Amino acid sequence: MLEQPIRDRRAERHAATRSEILDAAWEVARAAARIREAGVYKPPGVAESIDWATAVATLGRDELDPDTASATLGTVLKYREDQARIRMLGLEELVGD
Repeated sequence: MLEQPIRDRRAERHAATRSEILDAAWEVARAAARIREAGVYKPPGVAESIDWATAVATLGRDELDPDTASATLGTVLKYREDQARIRMLGLEELVGD
């Protein structure tokens, strides 16, 4: 049996990851908007939000819950002070409807 070329396997993996990213995109976008409203030093932009959605998908999650947000907060907030502020305000509040 011939193995699939590495490039093709990477393309398949990338396509799967993209669809997983789309599943969590709305929740990540909503949470990023709430972070911007919280008055952090460096509010997340589009690139940070995409990085965050990618991190969520990489963990195999299709939604952003408080545990996932906690594990991936560093991808959207680079400053520890910002991360601490959001944690203090409550991750449940951040990802809730």
